[in-house]
Amino acid sequence: MADRLDRRRWRIGLVWLCSLAILGYLGFVQMGIAYVLFARGLKTTEAASASLVTMLEPALSPLWVFLGTG
Repeated sequence: MADRLDRRRWRIGLVWLCSLAILGYLGFVQMGIAYVLFARGLKTTEAASASLVTMLEPALSPLWVFLGTG
């Protein structure tokens, strides 16, 4: 019984570590690259256009996903 509990704890710990690694990737890599590219784009874009795109982006995200994945 104790061996079974130890294996279960090990699996739960492994799942937790994998989840933590995925969250770290999404947080640092994916969002970091997006903010760097956004900041670079702001240097060459007018303020009105940048604010319009920023406000429309959450509403249009499902459309971009649909067009990208089919």
